[in-house]
Amino acid sequence: GNGEIRGRNTLTEASVISTTDEAVAVSIGGNAVVDGDISSTGTDTSVVVSGTPTIAGSQDPDVMAEHMHLGVEPPAFPEVDTRIFRPLAVNVVDAATDTGQRGAVFENILIKAGTNPTFASDVVINGIVYIEAPNVVNFSGKVTLNGLVATDASDYGVESCKLSFEGQVDAFGVEALPDLPRFEAVKRMTGTFICAPGFDVNFAGRFTTINGTVAADRLTFSGQAEGTIRGSVIGLSSHPTSVSGQVNIIIDRSGEDRPAPGFLMPKSLELVPGSYREPPTSEFEP
Repeated sequence: GNGEIRGRNTLTEASVISTTDEAVAVSIGGNAVVDGDISSTGTDTSVVVSGTPTIAGSQDPDVMAEHMHLGVEPPAFPEVDTRIFRPLAVNVVDAATDTGQRGAVFENILIKAGTNPTFASDVVINGIVYIEAPNVVNFSGKVTLNGLVATDASDYGVESCKLSFEGQVDAFGVEALPDLPRFEAVKRMTGTFICAPGFDVNFAGRFTTINGTVAADRLTFSGQAEGTIRGSVIGLSSHPTSVSGQVNIIIDRSGEDRPAPGFLMPKSLELVPGSYREPPTSEFEP
């Protein structure tokens, strides 16, 4: 379709990399736009181009080819750990909770497994939304989320673990929370919007600015979804990430100076000769 992945500050903010072993790592067609480069870690994979897409600001096949790379070094993906979020979700949402009230306000909620709630339009959620697995959670209309969403690390499969935004999403992040004791710990968790290992996350409506990284096992942006994501978009499994329809995603990575909460980057020690002195192995050595 006309899906676009654009960079807010530089073209490279909108680069795409795939680590799949499938024959086709990335497929881009129609009038789609990717501002950055397209890369695959697999040497036997391919990037399939059809229609009249734009890659790295050009529709010239030779220029586009310069910005498509195969067999690149795999990136250091973060380990996902959502356990830090659960203790902050102190208000239970279960089968007895009325989530169909238009304009309802929720704070620091834990959605119990098997609840499968549908939240009505104009709902406001402040703080943490923690979703147990399995669960199918649907926001049917406009939602204002001043906080973040996290889930269990599920192995139930994405067919029974879903999070869907069908209407407008105003995601202002934890920065928008008031300075109240019940939000004190949440306000320190800047940089994450959705951390959903094992879940299918679907954006089908419009969003303005999403303040934080979005990560899930399967990600779908469809319909008229558009807006700015301040962070990264990470598919955590071999399920495809899809951008279609009239989607316009703008990636702003200007504030990414540390791993976002829930994402642990691998660490290593490196030997730097000359930066240390070995002690003598004997008292007779100088």
